[in-house]
Amino acid sequence: MSSTDLDRIGALEARAFNAWPAQDSVTCDGWVFRCADGYTKRANSANAVAPTGAFSDVHPAAAAFFEARRQPVIFRLTPLAQPDSDSVLEAAGYASLDRSIVLTLPLAKMNALDVRETLGDVDIEPTPSSAWRTGFSEAAGVVAERRPLHYQILVSVRPQAAFATCYLSGAPVGYGLAVTEKGATGLFDIVVTSAARGRGVGAVAMGTKNGCR
Repeated sequence: MSSTDLDRIGALEARAFNAWPAQDSVTCDGWVFRCADGYTKRANSANAVAPTGAFSDVHPAAAAFFEARRQPVIFRLTPLAQPDSDSVLEAAGYASLDRSIVLTLPLAKMNALDVRETLGDVDIEPTPSSAWRTGFSEAAGVVAERRPLHYQILVSVRPQAAFATCYLSGAPVGYGLAVTEKGATGLFDIVVTSAARGRGVGAVAMGTKNGCR
């Protein structure tokens, strides 16, 4: 992978950290350990930024960080990590959980998305209203005791953010979060109620520019 590609990945990762902030973080040899009381792996994991030392030194430091906070030890391995990171963790007994897939698209092409005509309006708000938080939590299945952690992350976002609610026949059925920084917009928390799935609601949540309700 070229240095240009790695620089681009590093820039995307930095924006993602700001868009989904952790409440507690520590840097170590070019890695950042992030913790948000266990809400989402994105905010509760060790992430390579610009590694400078051996991964064999980073691994125990990360383990100590998360164990002290009574959280699982999770590593997000991107191409920025040292080449031996995966093998070191596998030898230590770690298991692979989920893939983190990051997709990019020029904003000029967003209007070309195939969206069905059965959809209603979209509201976009600059802050997460109580209705947005409740609707999102219900659609995403966030249990009551975890909702304050989600809210704490949302109100900690410092770049410009927008919170979308999609409607069908006047009823809210889809939710999304967009965070803009340095010429790029990241889309997060795109969820649709179970009854409205398969009708293009998610595409509207990602493709709209202005609320029309």
